[in-house]
This record gives sequence, C-alpha cells and structure tokens, in this order.
Amino acid sequence: MALNAGKVWREASVYYRVWFNPPAASHKGGEWTNRYVEAMRASPYFGGHIDQVVHPLCLILLIIEVIRWTR
Repeated sequence: MALNAGKVWREASVYYRVWFNPPAASHKGGEWTNRYVEAMRASPYFGGHIDQVVHPLCLILLIIEVIRWTR
C-alpha cells in the first residue's frame, strides 16, 4: 500500500481547520471529543496516517528521556 503524500497534505489542512474551528459539541463536556470526531470525519485518510508521525515521535522522545534518566 502506497502513501499518497499529496492527499495526506490536503487532508491535513482540512483536519486542522476542523480541529481549531469545530462545530458546537452536542453535550456538555464533549468539546475535546467533538474536535477529534469531527476532524476525523472531515479527513479520515489523514487521521489514519497520524500514527506514522506520532509513533516515531514517541519513540524518539522515549529514547531522549531514557538517556536523560540514566545520566
């Protein structure tokens, strides 16, 4: 399966546009959940590829923290 970088880039802009300007939450306390759900609905392709950025970033941060703790 190939990564369509152009589509990821286009959908990333849609994702962040919806994330920073979400529709009103349907229930009290649902603002953050609503942001995520509505952004994923607007750009499911990008949402499915977020892990390609987040997982390596978490691994790098973990390595940095382990190095800091062992000094």
